[in-house]
Amino acid sequence: MIYSPNDVFCSSLAVTATGNATDIKDLGGDFDKGPGGDVKGVIIVIETAADYTSTNETYAFSLVTDDNTGLSSATTLSTTGTLNGNVVTAGSRHFLPLGNTNERYIGVTHTLGGTTPSVTYSAYFGFANEVLVGGVIYSSGLTS
Repeated sequence: MIYSPNDVFCSSLAVTATGNATDIKDLGGDFDKGPGGDVKGVIIVIETAADYTSTNETYAFSLVTDDNTGLSSATTLSTTGTLNGNVVTAGSRHFLPLGNTNERYIGVTHTLGGTTPSVTYSAYFGFANEVLVGGVIYSSGLTS
């Protein structure tokens, strides 16, 4: 699958603290874009490689929406929930569904915990029928 720069929230973003991905997407309005909206079957793919040296690191990734680019009053659309570092291995993929209702801007946030959390990740749009081939959705992690 080939992605354009407009499809990517971040690419190989290395982080050691909680925050936002590098790019916020402007949907051009405050209306439905997800399931049942304009873009059916779209999900957000998070590809990771994380540190698990202290064995207590945790990571969570969320798709959020807001009426401003700073995401200062963001609403969570979907989240992986808290993932232990041992499942956020190099090349692992985690999926976030695009919500039914969205404000104008959407972004990806990361929440890190533990002694020495460190993760490098990429986040991008994908079509479920393409990216889920051979993929895994963790029953304990994916909520919408």
